[in-house]
Amino acid sequence: MPDNYFDCFLYENGGPKDQHIYPFDGYQKVLDAIRTRINIKEGMEILDIGIGGGMLSYPLYCKGANITGIDSNDEMLEGANKVMHRATLIKHDIRNALPEALFGKLFDNIISSYALHHLPDGEKTVLLKTLISMGPKTGEILIADVSFETRADMEKIREEAGDYWDSDEFYIIADEYLPELERQGLSPTYKQISSCAGVLAI
Repeated sequence: MPDNYFDCFLYENGGPKDQHIYPFDGYQKVLDAIRTRINIKEGMEILDIGIGGGMLSYPLYCKGANITGIDSNDEMLEGANKVMHRATLIKHDIRNALPEALFGKLFDNIISSYALHHLPDGEKTVLLKTLISMGPKTGEILIADVSFETRADMEKIREEAGDYWDSDEFYIIADEYLPELERQGLSPTYKQISSCAGVLAI
């Protein structure tokens, strides 16, 4: 596989050509922040929510992890299959809960990158509580996405983005959302990685 496979895949599919502005500022750093938190062992089970072309999962797959990924985009799943032949890939829209194929399964880590912003906060919470019941056995639920520490931080980026701002997406605002997760009995932490993205861990 060429070293630039993922860059080419993203660019050909309208992906981040400029990783220094919203919504892709710090894109690779955010993915790396998740990968470095996972103690990879041969045969461990990882669920990737919104796997896309495999940007987040592929390095974990190369280290021996068993990857199960769900995504609603056929082209992205085809891209993931090209480089992760052993992965279990399921076509499914997370806005319709989780696929039945995952029921009863347990995972060592559950990860997601740039997918949960399609869900309003209430639906995110329902999904996260469901994921808790599926593991993680030894690790964490790790969510990388466009997100902000405070509403003021988000408004600053919204102003800078102008017409590029996507008003149809639902971004995590940590100081508002984490207390809600705590009220639901979860134990979240959040780390801002770039001007417009961070990692939520549970």
